[in-house]
Amino acid sequence: MKIKSLALLGAISLSVMSFAAHADTVIVNNSDLPATALAGLSPCSSAAPGGKGVIQPHGGRVEVPDWAVGIYCSSDCTAQVFMSKNCSGPAIASCVANKKDGVKKCTSNSSNYRIEGWPGKNIRIEGAAPKAKKWYQLFF
Repeated sequence: MKIKSLALLGAISLSVMSFAAHADTVIVNNSDLPATALAGLSPCSSAAPGGKGVIQPHGGRVEVPDWAVGIYCSSDCTAQVFMSKNCSGPAIASCVANKKDGVKKCTSNSSNYRIEGWPGKNIRIEGAAPKAKKWYQLFF
């Protein structure tokens, strides 16, 4: 009986370890605007049910399940990241990702926002839109 218990404990440990090795990608938005993305043939992430595809600003967090990445990306695919609620406006970055490695590389298209934490599965969006000048600053 003790051997069966140890074998069961070993099997559970191995399955938990393999699950931890294939953790979902976590994205935290520390910027001042909401963020969305388009990847491969996917619709805008804002189409996800319950508003889960829009990463809210000031510490908003979303976990992107590996299975969801696998639906739209059979291998590496490129995602365009937008600082809006609906994938509008210019993309602030292009990131290459897959379900095994998470985000492998990002190329920034913005001097105001950046993607940090790559390569890996714990990604952060940092930055802020430039502040508008006061009317009197236009003359100086």
